Amino acid sequence: MSLLESKEVIEPGTLDLVANVLKVPAKAIENFDEEAAIMYINTFHDNSSNGTFHNNNGTLHAFNYQFNLVEKWLEALDENKRLFEELLKSERDKVAMLGKMLEGK
Repeated sequence: MSLLESKEVIEPGTLDLVANVLKVPAKAIENFDEEAAIMYINTFHDNSSNGTFHNNNGTLHAFNYQFNLVEKWLEALDENKRLFEELLKSERDKVAMLGKMLEGK
């Protein structure tokens, strides 16, 4: 992630993969404004009087929807691991196929 964060421009394919893992639209990442996000988050108060938004131990509740940041992060890590394993299997299959082709010559 730190390599991606340090880049000025991220290739569209890579951006699509990251957005897919995070389950957000690529446009949301492209148009992300940290200052606006912080201001938006700061508009919420712990245990607000109208009961719409609460922030308790890293969990945001909005309209009876819970979003656990750690859980989402762990899901993204699992998905990243799965994708890496698929890529590794694909590369191993390519090497095996090339080996068979070379044996035939």
